[in-house]
Amino acid sequence: MNTPRTAIVAIAVPAHVSDQELANRLWRVLREACQPPDPPDPAFAFPDPASLEVTVYGCAAADLFNQEGSPSS
Repeated sequence: MNTPRTAIVAIAVPAHVSDQELANRLWRVLREACQPPDPPDPAFAFPDPASLEVTVYGCAAADLFNQEGSPSS
C-alpha cells in the first residue's frame, strides 16, 4: 500500500501567472511524468497519477520554513 507523502517545491513564477494557473500546470506536468513507461516496467509502480493533489501558496519558501527546515510558527 502506498503511503501519502507531501513534496514542497519552490518555483519563481512571473507575477501575472495566478496560483491556480500554476497549480493546474504543475498537476498536468506531474500527471504526464507519472505515466508508466512503454514497455511497462513492473518496478515503476508509483506514484498513482490519480492520487496527485497540487496546492500553490503564493509565498517564498523562506516564509514557509525557518532556518532549521521545520515549519515556521
